[in-house]
Order: sequence, then C-alpha cells, then structure tokens
Amino acid sequence: MLSVSIGDFGERWHKVAVQLGFAVERLRFEPGRAADPERIAERLAEDRERRIKAVLIQHNETSTGVTNDVRAIARAVREHGALLMVDSVSGLGALPLEMDEWGLDVVLTGAQKALMCPPGLSIIAFSERARAAAEKSAMPKFYWDLKAAHSSLQKWQTPYTPAISLLHALKAALELLETETLEGSWARHRLMGEMCRAGVKAMGLRLLAVDERTASNSVTAVVAPVDPKRLRKVAREQFGVELAGGQGDLADQIFRIGHLGYVVPGDVLQALAATEMALAQLGVDVQIGRAVAAAQEVWMNHVRG
Repeated sequence: MLSVSIGDFGERWHKVAVQLGFAVERLRFEPGRAADPERIAERLAEDRERRIKAVLIQHNETSTGVTNDVRAIARAVREHGALLMVDSVSGLGALPLEMDEWGLDVVLTGAQKALMCPPGLSIIAFSERARAAAEKSAMPKFYWDLKAAHSSLQKWQTPYTPAISLLHALKAALELLETETLEGSWARHRLMGEMCRAGVKAMGLRLLAVDERTASNSVTAVVAPVDPKRLRKVAREQFGVELAGGQGDLADQIFRIGHLGYVVPGDVLQALAATEMALAQLGVDVQIGRAVAAAQEVWMNHVRG
C-alpha cells in the first residue's frame, strides 16, 4: 500500500494498515500542505511491477484544515491501476466528492460530521473493482467483512444487529440534505469557510493551510499566538464557545474552528467573536469587532450575489 498522509488522521490510517500486516510505504507531506498529485503520480510511475495494490488518501484532513485534490490524485492512481481508498470523514456532504465520476474505489465517512448525526455510524461505499477485490481477499476478517455486508445488503439487512436509533437519525439528516441539495450544502460550507478565514485573517492570525486554495470549508486550523489550551479554556468558560485543539505534534501550536454539518453563518460569527474576545482577554492586540465585520462582509457579498 501507498499511504499518503497530510496530517494526524493520515498517520492513523497508516498505523492501521501496518497493524493489519500490510507492507505499507508512507508518503508524507508537511502539516498545512495538501498532497501533491504529481509526486504521487511520480511514485506510482516508478512501480513498474505494480506491487502497490492500493493508495490511501484523505479527502479532508480534519487535523490540519486542508483539503486534497482527490480528483487529480484519482487520475494518477487510475493510470497505475491500484485501488484508491478515500477517507472522507469530515468531507462527505460538506465538500464536492464525485465517487463514480472521479473513479474512486472506496469512500468511507462517519455520520457524526457533515451528516449531522450522533457518533456511532460508519458508512462505506465501494466500486465494482473494490467489491471484486473483497471477494478474492484471503486476509483474516470477520466484523468488517465486506463480502458478508454486501450479501446482507441484497436483503436490505446488516450482518449483525444494527444501531436502529442512529439509522433513524441518519434518515432525518439525509432528508435535510435532500431538501437543501448537495450543491446547496457545498455552497453553504464554502460560504462558512470563506467567512471564517476572512475573520481569522482580520484578527491578524495565520492559517495553518499554506495555500489558501486548499483550505478546508469544513474546519479551519489557525496558528495560535498564545497557548492554545489557555485560549480554548477562556473561549469556553467566559464566552461559551468550544474551540477544538490541535492533535499530535500540533497540540501546542494551533486551534481549530469547526463549521460543518448543522451549522449556519451566524454560528461562524459567534465563534469568531468568542475567539476575538478570548484573545483580548489573554493580552493579544486585537481590535474587537474586526473579525466579525470581515466575516459579515463576506456574507453580505454572498447575499448580494
């Protein structure tokens, strides 16, 4: 396997593959940067014996607030012939992802992110190529046996007792998405991402995303000018907003603002206001109201068309 990693969740997928006993080659990119499709294509071109059977990639790296160009990566992988497996836990529903059109083989997500449900459901989709590979697979498995899952699906069942309450929650969430339309959800998340980034920059802070064109529209990672743990504590206890921390090596460097799922632009304004006030409380030289004004301007321009 070729494990492409741009952050903590990419590293986690690499760890899982190693624990399962696969021969895994890691291709890492600096946190804050997206995976370079050309570097992936170059590595795959070197594999003339086609030893690489699968490529692992994140659609949206939750830990760094960076979105990969999955479509461009998919073109390189298809030319090589390996299966392309995509982690879209914080992407599906919030960001464009066209599984069939782009030629993706496996896409997995969690219902607790843009699908707006409580945690507890994993969702996986696989292409005919991936299904055929699962049919022939001889690696040990039981609970995550896709062959058994696919067989049960033909009877509209699951192999084991399903989480009925969560399936009802998912049904309600999908009805909301159907009403909004996927394109509408993508547009709403794009607006909130643009608002959040404008507000962050108006505070004089730096995005972790090196190239803003790859910055995520579902979560924004920000380089903290003070101890991010103190900042999050003040924002939570004094201003009622829960900011997310960094993960792994970024734990003491960044904080994150999530804006995916059942979220509207007003929520982004509240998060920016709380962040701004918390920074001021900690002695950072910020002008109260500037972040909210910058985000409001983005919102107004969107409304005006």
